[in-house]
Amino acid sequence: MFVPFDNSEPSILKVLQYFFITLLAIRCNKTEMLAMVPKRASLAGARSTLTEAQFGLSEQNMFNQFGNVVTIMCQGAFFYPDHSYEKFIACGLKSSSETEGEWTGYGGTSLPLPLECEPVTCPYEEAFLKAQYNIEKEFQIKYENGSTMHLTSLKATPYPYKTKITYTCSEGYETVTKTQQLILICEKFGKWVPQLNPCLEKEKVMSITSSGRYVPPSVEALSATKIGITVIVIIFIFLTSIVLLDLATLRRDIGWMFTNIRLQKRLWQAKKRVREAKRKRVKNQ
Repeated sequence: MFVPFDNSEPSILKVLQYFFITLLAIRCNKTEMLAMVPKRASLAGARSTLTEAQFGLSEQNMFNQFGNVVTIMCQGAFFYPDHSYEKFIACGLKSSSETEGEWTGYGGTSLPLPLECEPVTCPYEEAFLKAQYNIEKEFQIKYENGSTMHLTSLKATPYPYKTKITYTCSEGYETVTKTQQLILICEKFGKWVPQLNPCLEKEKVMSITSSGRYVPPSVEALSATKIGITVIVIIFIFLTSIVLLDLATLRRDIGWMFTNIRLQKRLWQAKKRVREAKRKRVKNQ
């Protein structure tokens, strides 16, 4: 492909422009792309890793352009055998070719893709009762077609989408939402909602919000009278401590004063004895 250039542009920009337009001209096989789509799946969109451009379903003619990543998504309540809902394929440059594109897996996707998406199921292990759950042994299970069964144990098999299991708390127990029954539903992402949790003793039930967050029990705020009494007690203790410290200091100072008086008295008596001794010596001479 020949691309005219403006001679005023730097040569490096000409080269980059040429290669960019050349790459965008490379296409992967559209028929191969459509053949990759599994049963119960469909093309969901594409984006360019070169320009970050997004392409919707009405622009499928652009999906097979070089550098594009195409999303293939399972429909409705179906997923891939690995329980993922999306797979990605990318249009890259074919090995040993500079003008021909080739489809490869992208973002952890391996080729070839599965032939079909499987119906969503939820594992029985996540809804299996344990003795310490404080839940009645008998429970009800209802399927999407409306059929209902009463069982005492789940079968060791995955359960289909929209299956509903109704458990009942034992006497004296209730759920964290303060209800007697716990209803689990197999949702489209392959998980039981809500998660199976043990029933709690009624006086020990935790408070939670509508979003499932735990709310600690409320604590009554102290009244103004209680706060005032507390402040007065603190001030009294503080002042008492100061007085006790002052008394200890006063006692120490008084003790030092009497000690000094006794020392001064002894010094005066010693000086008096020295003067009398001198007078006696003078008189005897």
